[in-house]
Amino acid sequence: MAVDLNKQKANLALIKTALRKAALKGKDGNPIRVGFAFAPGKDRKDHILLVDPRKRAQMLMQQIAKEHKERKVLCCGTAAVIKVGSKLTFSIKFIKKLAGGERKIEEAFKALSLTQYKVVLEKVKDDEEVEDVVETDDEDLDLRAGADEDDEAPADEEEGAAADASDDEEEEEEPEDKEVEASASDEDDEEEDDEEEEDEEEEEEAPAPAPAAPMAPAKLAALAAAPKVYRDTHAVIGKHIDKLKDAIRQAYKSEAPELIAEIDKGLAQMDSAISSFDHSIADEMEKAHKAKDEATRHAHLEKCRALHAKNIRTLASNPMLKHIENNPFGVQIPVLKTYTLSFKHIEGVLKK
Repeated sequence: MAVDLNKQKANLALIKTALRKAALKGKDGNPIRVGFAFAPGKDRKDHILLVDPRKRAQMLMQQIAKEHKERKVLCCGTAAVIKVGSKLTFSIKFIKKLAGGERKIEEAFKALSLTQYKVVLEKVKDDEEVEDVVETDDEDLDLRAGADEDDEAPADEEEGAAADASDDEEEEEEPEDKEVEASASDEDDEEEDDEEEEDEEEEEEAPAPAPAAPMAPAKLAALAAAPKVYRDTHAVIGKHIDKLKDAIRQAYKSEAPELIAEIDKGLAQMDSAISSFDHSIADEMEKAHKAKDEATRHAHLEKCRALHAKNIRTLASNPMLKHIENNPFGVQIPVLKTYTLSFKHIEGVLKK
């Protein structure tokens, strides 16, 4: 089923708001990142692109999956807008990858007449785990005013848009040539290799970072207590699930052995859903607290933040957790609420 272009254009004001936010810098001086999700279509007008200043990337991908069940290929990630002179770059990192996704996302921008944006894939180290964006308060998003579809772009952006639009028309008239595409791909690869070499040279010339400031006593005390909060949350949920499993076995105790065997398999899935929240983050928080120098502590805290982001994604994407919470066997288990409160506490401890 083709995407409803009118509905996609209705998201344009929201996309513009997200792009305005992504062009700003946070209190730490780094570009603010926004979440995006994308599903490729048959052509540029059939692509589905969501960019939202208030939602995480995983939530946006789930939104597309729910509204367009026929779309099986999906990706999501975070992005920032970087302006160099009159050029605007939509700089993306994938959380869920899509080969060549940046080119297709740029096609979606052109279909929405946002031709002033060049989509570029940021380089991510092999062992780097891309964190989802953190939801922000409304006070950080005082950008919606003026984000209507009739906004005028700066003169230099309009010129770039006109030039890109002209290029688009020429591209549509030209026949497809696989050999040309392959050649262009090879050239892109060579350019990426050159950029990597330049980045390595810049890294070698960069001065050593300044020593990390000592952690405040109150923050250090909170870090010491955080592992127990995490483990206690896990233990409480585990006890509730044991009660639920007992209730389910009691309800089906008179059924045939074959059915009971299938039920036991389903109960094992509950244990698997909870075990995905392993104790790695608690272990890393303990190591961070016991670190003898701030550099070591900082390294462990960075690992904690990556593990915390992974736990947040699991909480949002694992359907079994909702099934456990909404079970029909009379056992109340506020799985999502309990984990959410625990994770918010840990997020406060890990905040820079």
